[in-house]
Amino acid sequence: MMFCTEQETATGLDIAQGTWLGDTLITVTGTNFILTPFTRCKFGTGAVADSAIVVGSYISASEVKCVTPAHAAGTVSVLVANNAQDFSSSGPSYLFNAETVQSVYPISGPTTGGSRVTVAGQEFITGIVCKFGTLPSVTPLSLSSTQAVCLSPAHAAGLVYVEVSSNDQTFTDDRVEYVYYGMFMNRCSLIVAW
Repeated sequence: MMFCTEQETATGLDIAQGTWLGDTLITVTGTNFILTPFTRCKFGTGAVADSAIVVGSYISASEVKCVTPAHAAGTVSVLVANNAQDFSSSGPSYLFNAETVQSVYPISGPTTGGSRVTVAGQEFITGIVCKFGTLPSVTPLSLSSTQAVCLSPAHAAGLVYVEVSSNDQTFTDDRVEYVYYGMFMNRCSLIVAW
């Protein structure tokens, strides 16, 4: 017995950029997706060496979810296949970005937050957000390709890592340190203590 279906199409993404390290959950929208254990998403249209195929999760005839793989930095097309091999002929673009955090200044601030912290790094793009430890991310006050100026949120005293993300889902893992100090400690005593 043979079943014929219309060719699936991939036309949109809910998140169109993320780190080259992958691990971002995206939703691909399109048509003619079917419930099958062979749903796949392909990042890139070239040879296997230039593209990556991951397992997709069927949501509906118009939505499939997949997790981005690690991939060289650059923009690729996202394609979908219902049978793990015959991919849509075209698809929406996804940008794998190589953002990194190299340093922060100042390296400390009060637990009350509100410090203007310059986060320095590489490959910062529109949409970059800063994250201090496990707190919700903050949108930069200003942004260039190598610097994001973010206001530190309030946090308990102690050390946190400052990371960035181009999609507010998957963050860098550069572990650049920022120290929150209590109001009893002034900047001079902090410098002496270190």
